[in-house]
Amino acid sequence: MKNLKLNLLLLTFVFFIFSCASEGTDENSENDSTSVEADVEDGVGYEQEVQAICIWSSLTVKATPNEKGKYITSINLGEVATTHGIISVDSSTSKPREYVNITLADGTSGWVQKNFIAIDSKAFVVKGKTKIYKRPDILTATKNELDRMQFLVSTEFQEGWIKIKAKRKIDNWFIEGWVKSDHLTDNQIDVTVAILVQRALDFKDKAKRIDALTEIKDNADFSASVFIKDIEELLYDLMTEEAEQPIENEEMGD
Repeated sequence: MKNLKLNLLLLTFVFFIFSCASEGTDENSENDSTSVEADVEDGVGYEQEVQAICIWSSLTVKATPNEKGKYITSINLGEVATTHGIISVDSSTSKPREYVNITLADGTSGWVQKNFIAIDSKAFVVKGKTKIYKRPDILTATKNELDRMQFLVSTEFQEGWIKIKAKRKIDNWFIEGWVKSDHLTDNQIDVTVAILVQRALDFKDKAKRIDALTEIKDNADFSASVFIKDIEELLYDLMTEEAEQPIENEEMGD
């Protein structure tokens, strides 16, 4: 009889321990499910898809995350994709490169170099020439400036300040820092126009630049943009340069 009571007590104790462990597991599972972001490393990413913005003129999308990966397609400056932030490192080159897996608007999936994609960020455009600061403090101004209509992406926010990443006009490489938030706009039409203008100016051929800028200016969907006058000025300067180019004298035949 005593043995029976002892066994019942042991069973009750085991059941109690098991129940507590199960509740702890369920609680942890619930907490994990509400977490949006996981550690982003090789093979690990975000639990939910986040936005990824192309910040390069033309970026190759590959089937595999390495230099010799098969070409799938390319994406352009400002184009938006989604990603879970899964990263793979290609160590086959002299300098290892990080690739991130993205999904395009049409469902195409592939790998791009991580340096040229802004993950979990937002697109902005500069309303007027503004200083770049080292930190969100007006005493930390640098010599670098952003021009009106310059496209950039945000990576962090503080009250009155936005941390940005943009392409420098000097060498077309990236620059990062802080700017005052009231100098930027995220108006969709203005951001779209700024992206298209940047793409137009990337053409080496002047005639293509003029055609592309004219197409933007004449598009009725963009008529509300505050940058239409800027485009007209760019066109005027390009056409003036074209008209002022000296005409070479043709060589006279015998």
